[in-house]
Amino acid sequence: MTENRFVIGPRSFDGSFRLLRMPDGLALSARSWDDVWAACPEFNVPWRAIGFSDLVVRQQVLDVWGDHPDMPS
Repeated sequence: MTENRFVIGPRSFDGSFRLLRMPDGLALSARSWDDVWAACPEFNVPWRAIGFSDLVVRQQVLDVWGDHPDMPS
């Protein structure tokens, strides 16, 4: 069985970022790191199983949310 993970994707028109659970493709939205961490236990995703869809999205998240000691590299 494949472990669930979240991929933070492009920013939406409402300012949130897409949060896609893999491998099933469940899509959520997140407006802060707190939203990401809160969704992990609720949607059965280990808190370290988070990544970015690409480096552009990573930079956008950092610009909007700032860095976080537990964020993915």
